[in-house]
Amino acid sequence: MRPTDYAVGALAIVAISIAVALIIYSFGILAFEPAHLITWFFGPLGAFTLFYAIARREEFVFYAFWGLVMLLAALAIPLAEVGVPLPALIGILILVITIAGLVAYRRERWAK
Repeated sequence: MRPTDYAVGALAIVAISIAVALIIYSFGILAFEPAHLITWFFGPLGAFTLFYAIARREEFVFYAFWGLVMLLAALAIPLAEVGVPLPALIGILILVITIAGLVAYRRERWAK
């Protein structure tokens, strides 16, 4: 079986996410907040990008970096609503990206 290209998987994830959001807002399960559209878009896409980086291991740092950035963008709005300050989220993102970069660097050095 041929692995899925990133673009195909990303498009499917975004389409599913938008469809679920439309269903949830149509039935009144959640009240519509325009800012939450960022979470609906970037949350699943960021998770898929991070999973893609781990599963495919080609250009790991690139896909892991953008997956983490998209996940932070998705989580920033709900976490800000419960009181987590944005600088703390940016600090967490910097730490996680640094650790992921170091792990990728060490993995590459050990492979040689």
